[in-house]
Amino acid sequence: MSGFCIFQSNLLDVSTIKNKLEKFSEEKEIEEISLKENVNHFEIKTNGTIIFDYLWDNRYSFPYRGETEFVLATKKINVRIIPQSNNLIFLIEKKSDSDIRYVIQKISYILYNDESHIERIELTPNIIRQIEDEDFRLLRGEGLTDVSDRDRTLLLYGSLKIRGEDGNISSSSTHEQFEENSKPYSQFLSMTYSSTVYLSGKERKNKSVTLRGADLDTVESYIREHVLPKLHNA
Repeated sequence: MSGFCIFQSNLLDVSTIKNKLEKFSEEKEIEEISLKENVNHFEIKTNGTIIFDYLWDNRYSFPYRGETEFVLATKKINVRIIPQSNNLIFLIEKKSDSDIRYVIQKISYILYNDESHIERIELTPNIIRQIEDEDFRLLRGEGLTDVSDRDRTLLLYGSLKIRGEDGNISSSSTHEQFEENSKPYSQFLSMTYSSTVYLSGKERKNKSVTLRGADLDTVESYIREHVLPKLHNA
């Protein structure tokens, strides 16, 4: 599955971003081993999205016959920057939390000279519900919070809510029972993209949008069409 975690920061002009990122490259040595970091395949698309890969080398150790051996590996994450009227939206390819944190801090420092300048967006339960209501064909999963005094989170999976060809909606009794609860997670079959969409807005976590069976360009298009307008109106 392909997906992005979504961040935001204050607006910079495209020329400044290009000058700081397009040729970025640095190298450091650890115990005579050279570790490189660089931006690759920098491109400005016709729709205004700035796209590139961020690459960095890591050194890993492992035991071998009583000795410690080292191996180098290069990691890569796709990054997209979408200029808006009042801010920049950063789409960071979904990988491990530690890799995402590392890359967003590096990009933040390169652009703003501050590792913590770029922040998570707020994909609130209300926004998740709006996207789901607008685009679901079949609601397959949802996470609900504050269910009762003792039950903090409830996860439901199945044919929870179906929109028929005539536009009529039918729901399971369990979904109807908890429909008004706060919803930080939703999984549904999209009407417009024919993919299963995963929306995650869990507290203290990276907010993400993932599409099963889609490439990153398609995920970006989905975010542009269904997510960003809701963020602006929040």
